[in-house]
Formats: sequence, C-alpha cells, structure tokens
Amino acid sequence: MSNKIWSLLRIAIGLIFLWAFLDKVFGLGYATKEAASWVNGGSPTSGFLSHATGPFASFFQGLAGSPIIDWVFMLSLLCLGWALVLGIGLKLAGCGGATLMLLMWAALLPV
Repeated sequence: MSNKIWSLLRIAIGLIFLWAFLDKVFGLGYATKEAASWVNGGSPTSGFLSHATGPFASFFQGLAGSPIIDWVFMLSLLCLGWALVLGIGLKLAGCGGATLMLLMWAALLPV
C-alpha cells in the first residue's frame, strides 16, 4: 500500500513539472498568457528571473531571457516531468529537481 501511495505522489509531481512545461511552451493561460508563450517568441525565464530579489538578484536578473537559460530550464522541466511520471532515472531526477527548486528559491531570497 505504501509503495502505491509513493508512486502516485511521484507521478503527481511529475505531472506538475509537465504542466509547467506545457504552460510555458503554449501559454495555456495558467501562469503564462498565450502571447507570452515560448512558441510565440516569449521567454520562459524572463518573467520569473527579472523579478528576482535578495542577495543574488543581479545574477539571476542577468540570466533572464537568455536563450541558453531558456533551453536549459525548459529541458529540465520536460525531463524531470517524464522521469517522474515514467519512473526512470529517479535518483538523477531527484537531484535535478532538488537543484532546480534550490535555484528558484535562491532567486527569491528575502532581502
């Protein structure tokens, strides 16, 4: 029973990453409007990183809108989502997900 719960939780978190990916790519209207979607020329990182706060704000704001950072971020969301949903490479996905969340947290450290 416990394994089933953990599996469902893993799949649910994977679907959250996939939803974030799809929303950024197509602008499904949840966090990204269609006009700002990646397929319409928007940057998936500019909205979040341009509003970074705290001691690392200038570093993260400098990364906002960079095509390389956009690609790395989007591939991270896609690969993390698929790995968690399919149950493959979970140790690598866990480390990658923790790193992604740590970097997002660091971008919003309180002043």
